[in-house]
Parts: sequence; C-alpha cells; structure tokens
Amino acid sequence: MKKFIILSVFLFTLCQVTLAQSVLISTFPNVQVKIRLLKNDYKSFDSVKFEMTITNLSDSIQSLLFDRPLKNYPWGTFAILIFDETHDTLSAKVNTEILSSTLYAKEDLKKTGAFYDLRPKQILKHTYRLADIAILKNYERTLKPGKYHFFLQYYINKSNEATFTIKK
Repeated sequence: MKKFIILSVFLFTLCQVTLAQSVLISTFPNVQVKIRLLKNDYKSFDSVKFEMTITNLSDSIQSLLFDRPLKNYPWGTFAILIFDETHDTLSAKVNTEILSSTLYAKEDLKKTGAFYDLRPKQILKHTYRLADIAILKNYERTLKPGKYHFFLQYYINKSNEATFTIKK
C-alpha cells in the first residue's frame, strides 16, 4: 500500500508539471534574443554580466514572461556555457528556476501582472549575472582562468554567442 501511495503521488506530481509546462509552452514566442557582455574580461564567474534583449518579431502583440516577478532570472531561459580550451559544456541544461517556474497556471500568472504585452518590434532589455542563469554541472561558483563562450535559450529561441575571459 505504501508503494502505491508513493507511486500515486509521483504520477500526480508528474502530470501536474506536464500540464503546467504544456500551458506555458504551448505557444512559443516568436522573438529574437540577443546577448551583449558588459565587458570582455572578468576576474570571477560571479562578476560576468550581460544584457539580454528580446524583440517581438511577430506582427501581433505577444504576452511574454520575462523578468517578473524575479528580476534576477528571465523565465523560460537557460544558458549553455563552454570552456574554449577543452570544448566542454560546463552548464547543466536545466536550471531549478525553470522547473519551479513551470508550476504556475497561466491564469494565476496573468493575475500577478507577470506578463508583458509586447507589441510588434517592441524590445525588452535587462542586465543579468551569468552565474544566476548558468548553473554549473558541478554546482561550484568558480571558473578557472581562460576563454569561455555562452549562449542563451529563451523557450525555443537561441541567442547569439558571446565570448569572455576569466583572468587570474
């Protein structure tokens, strides 16, 4: 009986997450995503900052989740970080922020004012710390000196790549 209850709770949780994901991601935004580093050389992973710009490419208004209510993390976004010397991907593909963001119903989010109604060609911009988005596979917050590049994925929209160096 205990195994049945655990399995039932697991399946219920799985179905709820799947339903929430399908509600939020059923219509992918038609946007352009650009990233621009604030500078090229940094002393630590925690200091790497970049600007993320989203432009509405459609001919109609799109309701988008971006940086509300959390300003330090853009909804539906993950980062791929690569160490150029070894070509190793250092970031995990899924950030826990993304998982937690899928647990809300669209109607509940609309009530909170979390959506932007972005007109055609309208732009959203925000500056982020890469360490807040790129969760490293080893969960450390440090990078060894060297050259790195990264890009973002906002739902299904891939950004350009940006390159930076961690100096000693």
